[in-house]
Amino acid sequence: MADVDYYALLGIPRDADIRQIKKAYQKKARECHPDHAGPKGAEAFRLVTRAYETLSDRQKRQAYDFGFMPVVSIADLYERHTEGRKVMEIILPSAPAAKQIGPDLFMAVRVGKKLMQNGGSMILELPN
Repeated sequence: MADVDYYALLGIPRDADIRQIKKAYQKKARECHPDHAGPKGAEAFRLVTRAYETLSDRQKRQAYDFGFMPVVSIADLYERHTEGRKVMEIILPSAPAAKQIGPDLFMAVRVGKKLMQNGGSMILELPN
């Protein structure tokens, strides 16, 4: 999974077609090519080239896009990512592996300054 958003780097939308990708790459490559931007542009040029190579190849793009799909729940993380599954099994060893059915519960909680600074725990009572 890349730690750089190749779409943002090239300045294209996520649904860009191959023509848009190629055009954006050519523009960015000219801007940061070492012959134009000097030695400082070399790393940017390599990154832009890697973005183009990834997004212009259908299989590489699919794998890249899968890595940038937002995780919508803990169950989603658990189902999609082997690493996520390992982390969840360590953090929550008794957590159910199956997706939970029902609405999510959101609530605002006021935490005192002392608790924030020193750490600790607090008991929450859920409404019926």
